[in-house]
Amino acid sequence: MKKKDNCFEYDDNLDALHIFEQGYQEDMEGSIVFGDFVFDVSKTGRVIGVEIDSASSLFKTTPEFMKNNINSTFLECGVRQNILFLGFGVILKGKEMSFNYMMPRNRAAFKNVICGMPQNICP
Repeated sequence: MKKKDNCFEYDDNLDALHIFEQGYQEDMEGSIVFGDFVFDVSKTGRVIGVEIDSASSLFKTTPEFMKNNINSTFLECGVRQNILFLGFGVILKGKEMSFNYMMPRNRAAFKNVICGMPQNICP
């Protein structure tokens, strides 16, 4: 599975965390939704970001802690045989917390999803 550090925006009023790939120039085509998680997919099928609603609840902390203590974030994506793996994580005050999901890739919505990561990411 490919794993790259990425950029993020956290809105403590909405308690929403958006992890995305800095500098990726292609427009978003659609989304893959899993409850409180929305994975952004580009026109070529590349996973380019994820939005996490109720982020502080997921990471078992408070919006104030999230706002002040996110060290870095990452996206993960991989394909093995006919299974698509998607994941994301944060490092909060040095502690890594990640979540991974898998689904059959042959479903129409996921058939064209690819898992490349661009070179331009946040420093």
